[in-house]
Amino acid sequence: VLPTLAQVHFAAFASRGDVAERGATAGLADIAAHRTIGHAAHRRQQETWDPRVLQVSLSGGPDFQTNSSAAIFEAIRTGVGIAAAPTYIATLTDDVVMLGDGPIASVKLWLVYQRDVARIARVRRVIDWLKAIHDPETNPWFRTEFVHPRDFPPR
Repeated sequence: VLPTLAQVHFAAFASRGDVAERGATAGLADIAAHRTIGHAAHRRQQETWDPRVLQVSLSGGPDFQTNSSAAIFEAIRTGVGIAAAPTYIATLTDDVVMLGDGPIASVKLWLVYQRDVARIARVRRVIDWLKAIHDPETNPWFRTEFVHPRDFPPR
């Protein structure tokens, strides 16, 4: 059994400006009434998503879709619409707000490599770096249990 490197929790996010203008959604069903942003890869991982999210996403598709996580982040931040995003985006800017109290999906990450390559110094440095940036003690957004962004340590 492979040890999990991290757990990435996804939640619905909108810009502060969008929430101020339109109000926060009461639940996933309300998201369909808002402009939505979709990541092309999410349609291929449907087993990890809350069934209510699939119902919303399949009801008409996103208003804006991309395969770029950076484009999703900027679209949320600038008020294009609501999107499912990793909760750690709340650590990148104060311009985004998590909608709801819990995650809508959680995805496990594993670090897989052949043991013999870990003896190569440059490879070992990359392995150690990846483990450090996904450390759940330092970065609670990677914990197995969900930690709401309001409970993240101050930046």
